[in-house]
Amino acid sequence: MVSLLHVYLTQTGASVILFIFCCLVPSSILFLLLQVPWKGRSLSNTQVVPSIINGAITALYFILWGKGLKSCGPLRSILAEYSGAVLGVLSAVLYGRKGHLWKKVNTFEYSL
Repeated sequence: MVSLLHVYLTQTGASVILFIFCCLVPSSILFLLLQVPWKGRSLSNTQVVPSIINGAITALYFILWGKGLKSCGPLRSILAEYSGAVLGVLSAVLYGRKGHLWKKVNTFEYSL
């Protein structure tokens, strides 16, 4: 699927922003119809600003992902997409709540 997106974006010269917009509009309409967000309780004032900031960051992420797909190709875009998750897991393992695991590993190695 990502390879097809790469071929489309590179061969047609389409705008990444327009392409992402055209992909997200149908899914947004579908989610609006399924979730009916206007029938629940409204967001408080303290939740509006973080929601807007989160939307802006997500939009920037999609734009940068599309630009990366267009310039680097599908393999590098997928690898770059998951590098943050890998670094997050590695950071959680090494510097998690239960102390510094890397210190425990080093002391275990030296005691042998």
